[in-house]
Amino acid sequence: MPEKQSKSKSFSERLFEAYHVIKNSDLKSDGNNPYYNSKYSTLNNYNQVVDPPLAKLRIYQNFKFCTMQEGTSILKLIVSDAFSEEKRETCIMLPEYKKDIHSLGSEVTYLKRILLCGFWNLSVNEDETDNDGNTAMLNTTVKKQEKPEAAKTEKKEFETNEPSQDKWFKDKYMNKIQELCEQYKISKEQLFERLKSRYKTSRGTPIVTLEDATFIKKENKEKLRADILTGFMDVSSAIDEADLTGEKGEDEFDDIPF
Repeated sequence: MPEKQSKSKSFSERLFEAYHVIKNSDLKSDGNNPYYNSKYSTLNNYNQVVDPPLAKLRIYQNFKFCTMQEGTSILKLIVSDAFSEEKRETCIMLPEYKKDIHSLGSEVTYLKRILLCGFWNLSVNEDETDNDGNTAMLNTTVKKQEKPEAAKTEKKEFETNEPSQDKWFKDKYMNKIQELCEQYKISKEQLFERLKSRYKTSRGTPIVTLEDATFIKKENKEKLRADILTGFMDVSSAIDEADLTGEKGEDEFDDIPF
């Protein structure tokens, strides 16, 4: 009976139904990050929320590595209809491979979580702790005016061509944002312009200084990481450009199991 009911609905109708079930589910945070003394949602936490409603509606999802024409690699999330060839896709750029295979596996797992979070609009239950230490930062008193010495230092930082020798932020989590920017060759100025044009603090105030990025909401920090990983490319643009290389068929070059 459930299969007959699913067949009577279009893929878009069932996606809409799955989206609302998944979006309103409680996403737990079972993972522990000892480096930042914080909790996070593991890939298994995401699968426990996403897989059951998809199976009920005869929808399935999988990931694929793909190669774009310029040689860069991306990871695709493909959500498919079990009754037809209809599907929906989103993708994210893979970082440059410089480390051992275990580090790459860890990065791929993290990218999968980003794709699932973005596609299904998932957020952590408010009763769960998933703030990467940012609550303590938000409870601190923000000075109304910078000291002249601090302003001069910030200006000097923008002029330097060696960002790896200085820290852009005081917060440890945001230092990871800096490392990600350096990995993807995004300058401090480019990050600052993106923050000013696309983000606001948790209080709804505009980003005026780079340090203001410390006070954006935790879900927006995840979006910022995804923003950096796609090279500040709009999602629709990233999907349109994710064409596979080769002339012998679409799936011949990108079906890499993992």
